[in-house]
Amino acid sequence: MWSKYCNALERDFDSARVLDVLAEAKREILTFRNEVYTSETATKTVAVQNRDLWTIHEFIAQQSLQAEHLGSLVRMLSDEIVRLKGEVSKQKAVIYRGVHTPGEVYDTGDMVTFGGSLWHCNEITEEKPGEGSSAWTLAVKRGRDGKDLTRGAA
Repeated sequence: MWSKYCNALERDFDSARVLDVLAEAKREILTFRNEVYTSETATKTVAVQNRDLWTIHEFIAQQSLQAEHLGSLVRMLSDEIVRLKGEVSKQKAVIYRGVHTPGEVYDTGDMVTFGGSLWHCNEITEEKPGEGSSAWTLAVKRGRDGKDLTRGAA
């Protein structure tokens, strides 16, 4: 439909001619919009005006664009969630594992009690804390036994 108007405008580009072509196109569009299309459903005939079909078509087109936009937004957010999960999984939480057990493997972030002190594990190890290894860091040093408190008590 539009090709004949485009061709007419390309042949002789004259402002008066453009207005004539646009007026003719407008008349044809109005005629087209007012036509009635008939469709057979079950046993009765349903008449639908073209403007209703056009409105439905516009609605479907808008919904498709919105769905496409939402789809790309969901993909973007999914990618971000995957990225954040990767970062979180790399971060180690501090886990208190109780009193150190010889021969047990400790992971980065584990904390144990050894010799009355609290130790933080810096890397995977089976060594016991306090042996000069970089695998353990003293977090809280053991306190005194409390006997000093009873000296002055009466």
